[in-house]
Amino acid sequence: MIKSRHIARGLLGVALVGCGMLAYLWVDRSISLSYARHDAESAIASVRGLELLLLDDWRGMSESQVLQRLQDSAARRPETRVVVKKDADAIWFDEICFKFKEGRLDHIGD
Repeated sequence: MIKSRHIARGLLGVALVGCGMLAYLWVDRSISLSYARHDAESAIASVRGLELLLLDDWRGMSESQVLQRLQDSAARRPETRVVVKKDADAIWFDEICFKFKEGRLDHIGD
C-alpha cells in the first residue's frame, strides 16, 4: 500500500515535469517562429524596396541593355552562381523576374 503510493507520487511527479517541459518547448518554439517570420517579412520588404529602386533607374531600358547588365553582374560574381535566363517577355536573374512590354522594361518582381 505504501509502496504503491510512492510509485503513484513518483509517476505524478514525472508527468508534471513532462508537462512542464512540453509547455516550455511549445512557448519557446512559438517565440522562435515569430522571430523567424518577422525576419522573413523584413527580408522580403527589403528585396521589394531594392526592386522598386532598380526599376526607377532602369524603367524603359531595352531587353538587350537589361540582359547585358544582368549578364555582366553575374559574371563579376562567379562564386554566387547566378543564373540569367531569357524567356519570351521576361529575363530571370535567379529568382527575380524582369518583365518587358513592347521591348522595354516595365516591371521587376512578381
